[in-house]
Amino acid sequence: MRAYSVFGRQGYFCELTAEYQAEQKPCYQNTDQRIFSQKTVIIIRDFLSDNQARHLSFGHGGPLEFDYPVLIKTGTSQNYRDNWTVAVTPEHTVGVWVGNFNGEPMREVSGVTGAAPIAHEIVEWLHTQNAWTAWTDEVRLTKKTVCALSGKKPTRGCPQMKQEFVKEGEVLPPCDYHQHVAIDVRNGLKAESSCPPEFVAERGYLNLPPVYSAWQQEAWPQTIAPYDSSPLCGTAVASDRISSFAVRIVSPADGAVYKLDLHRPLKAQYITLRTTQPHSAHDVYLDEKLITNEQTKKIFLTRGKHNIKLVTRGGDPQREQDIIDQVEYGVR
Repeated sequence: MRAYSVFGRQGYFCELTAEYQAEQKPCYQNTDQRIFSQKTVIIIRDFLSDNQARHLSFGHGGPLEFDYPVLIKTGTSQNYRDNWTVAVTPEHTVGVWVGNFNGEPMREVSGVTGAAPIAHEIVEWLHTQNAWTAWTDEVRLTKKTVCALSGKKPTRGCPQMKQEFVKEGEVLPPCDYHQHVAIDVRNGLKAESSCPPEFVAERGYLNLPPVYSAWQQEAWPQTIAPYDSSPLCGTAVASDRISSFAVRIVSPADGAVYKLDLHRPLKAQYITLRTTQPHSAHDVYLDEKLITNEQTKKIFLTRGKHNIKLVTRGGDPQREQDIIDQVEYGVR
């Protein structure tokens, strides 16, 4: 009860009393015990009072649905020993517990069928005594479309977006996490203005804050934009063999050893080929057998020694000059 009551009081904690004394002031006006920021309160309150969100699980109507603002949450203990419902309004916090005093389980009575109808009736009665139509908030929030990764204003480079709460009138800065870089497709390096247009393609990369640099280099190196300019710019050389050194295998590491987990299914045990630059323009060989780009995402672990080769497109995996990079790893 006390925990949920903060959502009706701007995030402030308030001691519960059996009776409300008329001379008392609302506790959120004269206490420093703030548990949640008002933004957090508004967001949690929004999804716990959303009638539409409950329709998929509970259907239309029922004890969880109201025509005015009510935050409501139910709970059911294991084996239906008891259940509860808490309802929060701008004026009241209502808690209902249903169960047997001797602790014996009930006959599949949940929070929705047990405590919720009682809480609903109490809230309905309170609303007839003192009707409310909206929450009174010091801060007003509105939903805006943001980049799912940065939380900033989406740009054309943002692949995924979502709705997020922001302060009303707040101007979001444009996303600077996603960037497009002109690349020389012959070697994966940065294309300068002197590069022939037929060898230039725009690719998306991630420009994450410095705090994530080490992690990005280790786990997601292919998302890092190249720093070096292509030495082929200004020439019409089409061979990708000249500067294929720009692509290197990052994972699996050369000499790595993996151990099969006997308690997990084999289909859940695999590694993913990661390279310093996208390797889609090259061929990948696993144990001298050509595999597809899709297969490089899940290379299933099998016992023994294995070899992965990155080879120029159409090249010979047995010919040294065609091999861009290779690693060996083992599985026990």
